[in-house]
Amino acid sequence: MVPLTAEERAAIAFAQRYYHEKIFEYPAIAEAVQGYPGDPPTSNFLISAADRLVIELKQLCKQA
Repeated sequence: MVPLTAEERAAIAFAQRYYHEKIFEYPAIAEAVQGYPGDPPTSNFLISAADRLVIELKQLCKQA
């Protein structure tokens, strides 16, 4: 229903590991010290995907 770019899809797949291992909820010291490897480009694409999903799904929900 909401088209995402290849970069947004890759960022979501990358973040899945962090979500699955609960790193977002309970940051591991090693990850925090390393600054979450790959974070800067991934976080931009995650924010982009989230923005797109919220905006486009909001419109679909209003139309329902």
